[in-house]
Amino acid sequence: MLVVNVLGRSPQIARHRVDGIEVLALPPQAKWPYHRLSVGERSRLKAELPRLAWAIFLFHALLYFFSGRPEQIAARWLMLATLPFRSRERGAFPQLDTEETGYWSLAVRRILKASGATTVHADNLLGIQLCPPAGPTSARRIGVVRDNRFLCVRLNQQTRIGDVICRNCRAECHTGTALQDRRLRLIARYVGRQRRLALGRLDDVVVTSRYLERQIASFGSMPPVTRIANPAGSARRIAEAPAAEWDGVNILMIGQINDNKGQEALAARLPELIHRIPDLRLHFAGRGDAARDRMIAAAGAYADRLRFHGYVEPDAVHALYTRCQIVALPTRWPEPFGRVPLEAGLGRRPVVAFDVGGLAEQIVHGETGLVVAAGDYGGFVEALVALAKDPARRERLGAAGERRAVSRYGVTETVRAYEALWGAAPDTAPVVDRARQIAPG
Repeated sequence: MLVVNVLGRSPQIARHRVDGIEVLALPPQAKWPYHRLSVGERSRLKAELPRLAWAIFLFHALLYFFSGRPEQIAARWLMLATLPFRSRERGAFPQLDTEETGYWSLAVRRILKASGATTVHADNLLGIQLCPPAGPTSARRIGVVRDNRFLCVRLNQQTRIGDVICRNCRAECHTGTALQDRRLRLIARYVGRQRRLALGRLDDVVVTSRYLERQIASFGSMPPVTRIANPAGSARRIAEAPAAEWDGVNILMIGQINDNKGQEALAARLPELIHRIPDLRLHFAGRGDAARDRMIAAAGAYADRLRFHGYVEPDAVHALYTRCQIVALPTRWPEPFGRVPLEAGLGRRPVVAFDVGGLAEQIVHGETGLVVAAGDYGGFVEALVALAKDPARRERLGAAGERRAVSRYGVTETVRAYEALWGAAPDTAPVVDRARQIAPG
């Protein structure tokens, strides 16, 4: 087995071993228009030919804009024309199309040809884009989809406009002039189509949730899909975390504080929550200084009931699970997979979450936590109050969550599922049958 890492920092190709597996780390890819070169190659070229800098830039730019399929060429010119106002949008959409012809893609093809690999395992969007089509190699190509980037072309993959979940991407989330919007929607359709074409060239697709399984099915003709859930994490690390609970009722929210995660919208119900749970405190573990300041200002006299822990290292997060009484996930966007419910289960804590995306799939309603209809903040508050007033129920749900996380989402189960997939011949069985056959969860 050979692992190719394209996110390395070394200026040269580096080799090392991890758990007996050889890892080949490629250097960073140079920025456009030098994306056919590594950063090291670009630096040497700049140092050796300083007087020809503009000529070299022009050569690479023209090569980019006049090579490829006609559709690619047209889309690239359109991307360049819209770059100024897209930059003002802080990179909301991909800037330029460089994956297929970049240094990483060319290097991966050479590695595959030299290694004679029989199976290529491509992880998520970038890995799938770098995976060569069937022509250059006879290797079986398996791609893992872990997020929404094959549906939503925004860099933050929010996949929603307000409270409306997107079913396809037309860049309707952009608000500019009519001409800007029309051009952006053309780019969004092109980028989305290119990503789905790369997905369709694979022999097998792995997804981590039923939500992603449905999403892939909505794209039309696609390779066979297998569902393999992410592992829950280390039960040992949770068990080794401090076990002393905070006094009162402490509700923990994990994740970056932003509109997608919904913490601010729940904090707006703080007066009602305190009225019904007098000893309540809300804890936030994640970055988000601007949202933190807004919540503190909005809380007024109740600001002392808010606790902001900032970014928390994994080991410290495990300790937070054991110290709170309830874990809340007021998430608004369709998360592809929910790891927090599994980690909370390992910490024997019940979870309250909205029924969005793949998040709620890791919660058995009424058994390991409570699932509330998306956007129903009244129902969310009621669920929190019900658990706050019933310690025995919290203990029962937390214990069931622990059993489920350990028995169905262990690392061993995930490894066995991938081994079964890698060892299996290409399968044409229905998606649901294959998912039930080898996937945990």
